[in-house]
Amino acid sequence: MKILFGLTLIIIVIMRICNSRNQKMQNGSAEYWEKERRSHFVPSKNLDSLPYLTIPYSELPFTVWAPGNDGGEPVSLGTSDIVSEESGLFADSASEEFRASLSEELSAVEHDLCSLFGKRILNLGGQSNADLRLAYGTNNLEPLSVYDENFSSLIRLLQKWGSLLLRLHREADAVTVLSYAISVGSDIAATYDTLTNLYVKSGDFEKIKELRASAEQLNTLMKQHILDSLDKALGMADLLAPEEDDANEES
Repeated sequence: MKILFGLTLIIIVIMRICNSRNQKMQNGSAEYWEKERRSHFVPSKNLDSLPYLTIPYSELPFTVWAPGNDGGEPVSLGTSDIVSEESGLFADSASEEFRASLSEELSAVEHDLCSLFGKRILNLGGQSNADLRLAYGTNNLEPLSVYDENFSSLIRLLQKWGSLLLRLHREADAVTVLSYAISVGSDIAATYDTLTNLYVKSGDFEKIKELRASAEQLNTLMKQHILDSLDKALGMADLLAPEEDDANEES
């Protein structure tokens, strides 16, 4: 009898939990569709005062292209051999094809970055279409989507550029490029991972703490993954710290 009563009680509790969850889902769905409905009837607002990004071209390590004047086509700097044999990065002439490929990739990335000159770039990560329509007006969704895509292009290009610079053993330039990507709100995990590895290599764990502070500000699905990776790196720092202290005491 006690067992039967206990089973009945468990079933009642489970049913109540399920009903509560179903009710929350229904309420959430109703709120979602009401928000969608309202977002289609919002008058357009002026977009001129939004926090658009301005790429600091003069502060970034361009070697092949420069942004055109007044938003024109990118201008060649006349560099014909980005990766020279004299650089010492390649052992023999068999690497000639690889050097040419790497030079072409770097040239293309710099050209594409310069092509963003004069365009509106806006980080709208974490906001749904309904959020954007409600905030800025129904008819402004299309231009806002273009501005946000420009931002996505920017951070993807910065990540690729940083990776190419590392392959060229230009670590300081890679840090400059990738740090800029973080400063504008990039949520590309590879950008964080690459910078973290460089800081671990140099023993600059304070910089990793700064990266974590930046990651805390993200509002995207990648946030937790990035934070977990940074916490792992910081845990490594804690393990290394006692060894460094012992070495200092012995000296």
